[in-house]
Amino acid sequence: MSEPLRYKAFISYSHRDTAAVKWLHRRLETYRIPRSLRSTGVPERLSPVYRDRDEFAAAARLSDSIEAALGGSAALIVACSPAAVASRWVNDEIRFFRSRFPERPVFAFIVDGDPLADPRRSQASACFPPALILQDVDDPDGPVVEPAAPDARKHADGRDTAFLKLAAGLLGVPFDTLRQRELRRQQQRWALFGAVSLVLSAVFAVLAWQATVARDAARVAQARAELEAQTARQTSDFMVSLFEVSDPSESRGNSITAREVLDRGVNRIEHAEFARPLIKARLLGTMGKVYSYLGLYPRAEELLARSDRFVEVADPGSEEAAQRFDLLWELGELQLRRGDYPSARAALAKIGTPDTRLPDYARREAKRRNLLGDLDFYEGKDAPAREHYQAALAALSQGGVDDAIQRARALQGSAAILSFSGEAEAAIPGLEEAFDLLLKHHGEDHRYTLSVLDQLGAALYQAGRSRDAEQRWIRALAIGERIYGPTHPEVGTFLNNLALVKLEDCRFADAEPLLLRSVAIDRAAREQNFDDLTYSLNSLALARLGRGATTEAETALREGLQIAVEHRHRMSGPIASNLADLLCATGRGAEGLDRAAQAVAASVAEYGASHWRTRQAEITRAFCAATAASTDLDAALEAITLRWGESNLYRQRALAQITAIARRTGDASRSTTLAHGLVPGCQLLP
Repeated sequence: MSEPLRYKAFISYSHRDTAAVKWLHRRLETYRIPRSLRSTGVPERLSPVYRDRDEFAAAARLSDSIEAALGGSAALIVACSPAAVASRWVNDEIRFFRSRFPERPVFAFIVDGDPLADPRRSQASACFPPALILQDVDDPDGPVVEPAAPDARKHADGRDTAFLKLAAGLLGVPFDTLRQRELRRQQQRWALFGAVSLVLSAVFAVLAWQATVARDAARVAQARAELEAQTARQTSDFMVSLFEVSDPSESRGNSITAREVLDRGVNRIEHAEFARPLIKARLLGTMGKVYSYLGLYPRAEELLARSDRFVEVADPGSEEAAQRFDLLWELGELQLRRGDYPSARAALAKIGTPDTRLPDYARREAKRRNLLGDLDFYEGKDAPAREHYQAALAALSQGGVDDAIQRARALQGSAAILSFSGEAEAAIPGLEEAFDLLLKHHGEDHRYTLSVLDQLGAALYQAGRSRDAEQRWIRALAIGERIYGPTHPEVGTFLNNLALVKLEDCRFADAEPLLLRSVAIDRAAREQNFDDLTYSLNSLALARLGRGATTEAETALREGLQIAVEHRHRMSGPIASNLADLLCATGRGAEGLDRAAQAVAASVAEYGASHWRTRQAEITRAFCAATAASTDLDAALEAITLRWGESNLYRQRALAQITAIARRTGDASRSTTLAHGLVPGCQLLP
């Protein structure tokens, strides 16, 4: 009896090609089948696709689980490269699949190597594994056939075209059908840009008309109408010219094209003459928001700050006042994301307390209160932050405003306070309510929905539900890379969070690349001493310690500690403890003991005496001390075990330190007993 088909495809590959295969796997799992094809019986998605590294450990032979996965796959995809040619396992998987299931398709996908080379004679350069091209898989010396394979190399098909060819094969549809669909999608984007320009033109025209009607002198009104008509035409011409391209087929990718369009638009705004300063301010502010959404924070901040100078407000309840509020709020929101809290407060101070006559007052007051709450929360002022979130909910309720984003943001902020106060389990229902609210009203591809999903993962992690947290962060990273791109600052946050779970399981090699990306993104997009960079630097140091790179780890810890102390960050204690551990393990006990004392004091002040982080700092201080430990090490270890379990990185680190203390104090029996609980490869230092 054959296995049920659980997977759309099985990817066979050499782990030397992991980077390329991860990309392919993600594209297959997230690819959306055109709606026009679904009605013909084509499945809605190409997932799930099996990749062995994700689900089973490596084995000395094709294990029962691998054979079961092959048997449960409708097709086989072979990532072809010289590494695959040299891999016994790739050849065994191909041979097994072709022999057992000759009726099922096998697809080659070239990532490296020469497709014309014979793998039996030129193993170092060939790309097709022998079992793939043999006419008879059981006759290694028999004739061969060259498969028609998508070639993802840059000088061949390239990744995107190669992927579409593979997808067409898996779906059983002509390649041109999918290619035309991608071209139509690009054309639809440009059509959307054009529609936006027309809508904006209409908005400005309506504003011009309203301004004209407000005039009470017929002669002045007529002159004003002519001026406003000219302004509307000018705005319309500007918006249309902004999105012009000489040849859409020459577009070099969405991100590059979008940046070129924005830069060209800002240049035109700066050099154009507008009939009203308010129009120039509005256009600069709009451009600033778009730069912000693309993660180009410095340029966005510059434009938003400049746009405010063009808005003159005489009446606090006027449309001009509303626009100035929006520009300053957007500026403060951006500065919060960059970690520049004083500047964000300065922007809100310029807003002041909004006049109740302000258009859409209740919604704007909720936005202001939520931003103030976020600033207080990030600066460790939980009580005033909670008051601001409650005031935001009250403003929405009293004004009868149904704003899912601002309501969810207040719920998220209140839950974050609970989570970071040690009540993570109590925070989860509020975050789930906020997530469901945003999912219903805005879908998962909205930045606020994504933010709450990330925060929900953090609460689950802090509540000890690491597997649930990992699933939320995997989903957040996939959505973030899809809607923001791979270098957006929010993506950097998701990378750091996902790496935490991998570190917890001592998967250092998996965690370090994620953390390197996260740190690089933060350095490029945020303030140089951005306070939450301490999280990424600390985690990066742990990953480096896990693979024995002590010098690189020390550099990251010292930088992270300097930033944490400067900002009085909650991570100053844990980072000082990790640095002390490294120093004492490498023979620098005097400085290490000073850092350990610093870690204990900071952890007690931030977390309390009984918190697991404080107990870890106490164990580190005992580890660094030259005399027998005065700390109740068993009680401290028990506190860490209750939080993390037996085989977790943090518990293993503490156990290794206590074992070293017992060995140093001559308690051989205790050190031997403790050593039995150590998991190989899960201690940070020897």
